[in-house]
Amino acid sequence: MKFLNTCLFVGAGYVGVEMSQAMRRFGSKGDVNRPQRAAESKEDPDVCEALGSLLADEGIDILLNARIKQVSGKSGDSVSVVVEQNGIEKVLKGSHLLVATGRNPNTEELGLELNRR
Repeated sequence: MKFLNTCLFVGAGYVGVEMSQAMRRFGSKGDVNRPQRAAESKEDPDVCEALGSLLADEGIDILLNARIKQVSGKSGDSVSVVVEQNGIEKVLKGSHLLVATGRNPNTEELGLELNRR
């Protein structure tokens, strides 16, 4: 099968997994980086294992316990991501990069504590 492009996904939460699956079904090749082990996930280990198997069956590669060391290039053109997994460095190359590592609310300076009733 010829792939339209290769998408690299940083983060394997809900957004990263759903986007990688959608892009794969559109004809892209995808690699997903999950910085922690499945056992450290917010989900039960059996759920993580089943999801990993499902994604692998669809041709999506998931790198568990991989730490990103360097990102270079331009998304939409050519991107390289250097990861270290179990002491071994790997270079992932793709055409696009999606960073889906979560978010933290930026509410400290809104004065929300002043609006209590």
